[in-house]
Formats: sequence, C-alpha cells, structure tokens
Amino acid sequence: MSRDRLNSLLFIFTLSGAAALSRLCMPSISSRLQIAAFCFLVFGIEWFIKPEFGKKPSVMVALLTCACSTAAILLVRWHTEGLCPHTWPQCTDPIYAVRKSWGI
Repeated sequence: MSRDRLNSLLFIFTLSGAAALSRLCMPSISSRLQIAAFCFLVFGIEWFIKPEFGKKPSVMVALLTCACSTAAILLVRWHTEGLCPHTWPQCTDPIYAVRKSWGI
C-alpha cells in the first residue's frame, strides 16, 4: 500500500474519531449541523490545505471521509439517544418497527 493511501486512511480515521467525539461531547448541537460542519471541514482540507503540501485533492477520499464522519456521528447519536428519535412517541420498540415496516 502506498504512503498516500495510508495517509488518506489516517485522515479518514482521525476525522471520524473527531466526529464521534464531537457528538459525544456536544449532544445539544444538532447532528445535522455537526455533519455539515465536518463535511465542510473535509472539503476545506482537501481543496485548500492538501495543495499547500504538494498533494492532489481527491474527491473519493473527501466523499469517503464525509460518509465515515456521518456514520460516526449517527452511531454515537443512536448509542446515546436510542435508535428511535424522541420526537416519535409511537415508536416504542425499534426492532418491532423495522420488522413491521419490512412485513416480517
């Protein structure tokens, strides 16, 4: 594996960990706002900071990092608040709701 790919993987894991920690430490901020902030951060780093170090910006790395950061934020949110949002009082059991929606 090349050094650039390893750096990209490190970038993805670092920002995904930071996204998870931000959701864990700041639960009062909307997860949509956190996802948008991390996506802007990723694209800013890819297009403005990487070229300063002589690296080419990569759309695929940026999209993969945004997807991993989004997944990390949502997983922490579901872990702390539960799978079913608090605004849905009719959804008492998420497993039952998924089974019912799939017709099982």
